[in-house]
Amino acid sequence: MNSNIPGDGKFDQSVFNTDVDIPVGRIDFFNMPLFKSSETDLLKNYFKKNHDYRTGAWSVRAGGIIDDNFTSYPEAFSASAWRGFSVFGPDTAVRAGDFFTDLKGPTTYLLGYGCGAGTDVSAGGVGSTTDMSTKPVHAVFTFLFGSYFGDWNTQNNFLRAPLATDPRVLTSAWSGRPHWYIHHMALGETIGYSARLSQNSSQIYSGGVLGNYVQVININADGSYALTGGLERQIHIALLGDPTLRSNPKQIAALGTLTAKTEFPNKVKLSWIKPSGTADAYMVYRRKEGTKKWTALTTRPITATSYQDSLRNDGTLEYMVRCCALLSSASGTYYDMGRGARASVLTTHVTDDVETGASVLATIAPNPATDVINVEFALALPGTTVVDLVDVTGRTVASFDAGSLAAGTHQTSFDVSTLPPGTYTLSVKGGGESTTVPVMVVR
Repeated sequence: MNSNIPGDGKFDQSVFNTDVDIPVGRIDFFNMPLFKSSETDLLKNYFKKNHDYRTGAWSVRAGGIIDDNFTSYPEAFSASAWRGFSVFGPDTAVRAGDFFTDLKGPTTYLLGYGCGAGTDVSAGGVGSTTDMSTKPVHAVFTFLFGSYFGDWNTQNNFLRAPLATDPRVLTSAWSGRPHWYIHHMALGETIGYSARLSQNSSQIYSGGVLGNYVQVININADGSYALTGGLERQIHIALLGDPTLRSNPKQIAALGTLTAKTEFPNKVKLSWIKPSGTADAYMVYRRKEGTKKWTALTTRPITATSYQDSLRNDGTLEYMVRCCALLSSASGTYYDMGRGARASVLTTHVTDDVETGASVLATIAPNPATDVINVEFALALPGTTVVDLVDVTGRTVASFDAGSLAAGTHQTSFDVSTLPPGTYTLSVKGGGESTTVPVMVVR
């Protein structure tokens, strides 16, 4: 802190004693008189912007503008922006520019960065809080760096100012000492997830302890290289804005109605109608009434629009079905999920199916795989056996019909070199039993 009173309960701690466990973001418009709106109205406007972004009202370009006014510094403060922004879109989507000129619209960029010699209310070459209060900023996630304004509890603070702007900004952070790492967001994680890992990041090697990411590489006077800390794990590393926001606000479809009914003696039948919108498959969950934690009943997404549950329970059960869809970015593909539809059913004296004691075991190597997966499976009982490799939509992409096999251990393999990267499921059915194992294909 540039200004602190020891013992006043604010910022007395310089570093995190332990890893940050929960992503936290601060939305604070107190003491910002340069903005004409009241603190309450600024907060209302922020929530409206947040809602508009989440519901797809904004057209956002997957790129960013970087305004670097510290080019002579060997620490390369803007490196985190060049490195982090590039994972969201094509190379041409990230470029050097002027913060206010190039983010004035009408194009809204996903990201914006500016650094320069700072005061509480400005960054040299970037602008000031007065600019923030009078000029539009068309970026969703912003990062700023400069002296003093990283202490965001000051009047008209420059780091807090972006959240009060119109019409777009939703987050702000001080990035340069240390760098922030946001590449996780390109594959579906939240800004809060990236904030927490940036807060917990250490030097790659310091005092015999391995860290998470490369921080800063300095070139010494003798030409040697040194990894430096860059103020990592200190309390000034903070996210201003909603920590649950993501880089792709695309809404995954939600089910309209979920129906649940008992089918005696020991079944519950769930059924639903495929919704319009983005939905490739479904996941099914269950919990007892009064329990907070949901248990996944499906080991992988299913494409059917019904599910039958077998259970032991006496009382009310809650079920939830969520749609999932395969999304893509410049960094790859990932699966996202929509809001769940719920239904409850009262069960009385429901018992499990009788267990036979038989089982099927399967192992896969390597996993993750790039070219070939080797499968070893063990049957407790003899019988007709089929081994399938299934994608997230339930489509079988490879299959081995082994015919009738004796009890014991068997092997097969699949060529996955032509499959798109992602998560698949290996299914082994034999001897009247079955098992599934997740498989990751990478490139």
